[in-house]
Amino acid sequence: MPSPKPPVRRETASSLKSQKESSSPAPRTEVPAPQRKDTPPQPQQPMRKNLISMSSPSPSATGRLPDAPERRPVVEIGQFAKEGFNHEEYLTQNLANASEDTIRSFLQSLKDSKSLAAGDLQENVFKNYNEFVTISKEISKLESDMQTLRGLLDDLKTASDNLVDDDDEFLLTAGIEDSAPVVPKRMTVMVSSMSDLTSVWKAQMMALWEGIEGAQKMLPYHPKRHLIRESPSFVEVNTLTNKIKHPVHIVLMNDTILIATRKKKAAAQSKYKLLGDRCWPLTDITIEDMPDTAEIRNAIKITHGSEMLVYKTEKGQEKQTMLVNAKRTTDEMLAKASDSRNKGMFGGFSPAMPNRAGMKFKTSIGSNQADSRWVAEFTDDLDVLIAQREFDGAVTSIEKATVMLSQMTLPAGKLEETRKRLDERVSRLSRAIIVDLGQPHITKVAVQRDVAWLERLGCLDQARDVFLSNRTKVNRNRMSQVKAKKDPVVHVEELAMIVFTTIKNTSEWFKLSFKDSKMTSALVKWAKQEIEYFADIYKDIVFGNQQQSNFQVIADCSKTAQEHCNKLREVGLDMAFVLEGVLLPYLTETIAEHERRCLERMDAIIEHDDFAAMSGEELGSGSPLSASMVAFYTVMLQFVNNICLIGSLTLYSRIVDSVAILFKAYVNRTIQVYEEKGMTDDQRTVVNSNFQFISESFISRVIVQLRHRFDRPIPELEVVREELGGVEL
Repeated sequence: MPSPKPPVRRETASSLKSQKESSSPAPRTEVPAPQRKDTPPQPQQPMRKNLISMSSPSPSATGRLPDAPERRPVVEIGQFAKEGFNHEEYLTQNLANASEDTIRSFLQSLKDSKSLAAGDLQENVFKNYNEFVTISKEISKLESDMQTLRGLLDDLKTASDNLVDDDDEFLLTAGIEDSAPVVPKRMTVMVSSMSDLTSVWKAQMMALWEGIEGAQKMLPYHPKRHLIRESPSFVEVNTLTNKIKHPVHIVLMNDTILIATRKKKAAAQSKYKLLGDRCWPLTDITIEDMPDTAEIRNAIKITHGSEMLVYKTEKGQEKQTMLVNAKRTTDEMLAKASDSRNKGMFGGFSPAMPNRAGMKFKTSIGSNQADSRWVAEFTDDLDVLIAQREFDGAVTSIEKATVMLSQMTLPAGKLEETRKRLDERVSRLSRAIIVDLGQPHITKVAVQRDVAWLERLGCLDQARDVFLSNRTKVNRNRMSQVKAKKDPVVHVEELAMIVFTTIKNTSEWFKLSFKDSKMTSALVKWAKQEIEYFADIYKDIVFGNQQQSNFQVIADCSKTAQEHCNKLREVGLDMAFVLEGVLLPYLTETIAEHERRCLERMDAIIEHDDFAAMSGEELGSGSPLSASMVAFYTVMLQFVNNICLIGSLTLYSRIVDSVAILFKAYVNRTIQVYEEKGMTDDQRTVVNSNFQFISESFISRVIVQLRHRFDRPIPELEVVREELGGVEL
């Protein structure tokens, strides 16, 4: 019988400890061949952690070697976990000469060891779970505390830097203000100090020109231009994908910010070179802090008009320092502008005032000195207002500046230069307002506000063009979002609602924003343009090959479009004639095509008619008629019914002409067949009866139907009736 499976036992901590201290299992004696019976038994190895031994020899081995039991393989899980464990070598050493029962018992021991290890693992997990949760919470709290501490340290460092910078400025200012009130001494100190600063600033500019390719063109030399902050640790981020585009070098000047990109350099002298990429005056941009997200951290956003750029850095302190320096520079400009406004937009200059005697005079302050000071400062004030998007204040300042320039007594060259500087600010301000006016989701109030500003700046025509162009884009975008429908009437309904509602709203906004009646012609021209664009799409939907013979669909679509077009009358626009005008060629072509098909059918009918006498009672005739006359009656009535569905006064002449052509064509084609083939007396009698029915009855019925449709007499067909009344074979 097979040997019993050895029991699986857990070992104590002391035995495990003693086993861990041994570096390797006890040496083993090679198992001799079964023929040798004098071999002493194999010494039993000490137990190790997770160790399971085979204690029962196999029956076959016992039968062969009663005096020497078979070597019992040991399951050593600890050995399995060793690095570089070779399973083939292990099996060769332990199971080379094992019997089948021993191998099965060994396999079962492996399975038991696996179950035991899984149980131990689960027990350890349950035992340590609470401790694990507690440690995780402590780690999370520690990370939060570290972030808070890092932020506080950054704030402390920034505050320290600001204090140092402010202290330096205070010492420089104090050195000037504490000087003796003697003019030569004070000027000497001031000139000496400013000379040193100018030298330093000039050296900074030369270093920038040398280190950044293209910087000299972007940052020309100015005595007062100097470096505020330089940061090489930013990278530009794609605003759509949030992926890094390339590293950048940000240079913050006292009036400008320069963005330089890093490019790899082929030469071995340096790893990269800097290329000037963008450069803006600080008054033209806004620099904002961006909140941290999972994808972007420590980022700033620079907005220039409609352009938005994002830069991030790995150093939170660097971002804070850049923002603080940029804000401080802007605040200094605002403070300067505030001082100028406190003195008055005229910079200390007072306009002419009447004295007691009625004469006009200027204040005792020297006008030339005041004018010069104002000229030097007013553009800075405007730059700040534009940068802060205080458009109303900027427009007001420009209006005051225009009045001021008309009263100045500056030299012609200086005055011309000042006007040019003012024109540059007007152009910059108008561009910024136009960008807002061109936004697709702008509101009615914003349109009125922007147009009013542009009108005060003298850019009303440009405002009108931008507004109407923007409304065109809005209309086209909305129309493009309409999906094709199986029912043409539904498709036309959706398009017409979008087009004519947009025209109606645009007209309302236009009249509220543009008070000048001369501008109305531009609105009408724009509305006509949009209706023509609608007509192009309408043509493909309604007059396509599938709908060419479906006059009911054409009539329903035309009615829908006209109903929406008539809504424009609510805002004083009657564009129905425009819609009819653009659709008229397609309707005329449709009538002509229908007429052509009727003529082809009529020719085939007459060609196959034997002109035998048939009863005409169904058509209300007491005389006999031929088969072609009965068929022509049906074709003609169908034609008249169809064209009456789409008929209008603009199509009156074309419809009446087509009806007259069909009547005359039937008579002329019948006479042609008579002349070509000849007819018997009976056939000729039937043909004359056909002609008599047309002139005396059929044309009159068509006249009544058309008179009801157009609500007017049809004298053209009366002439045709009289003309055909005298025809006889």
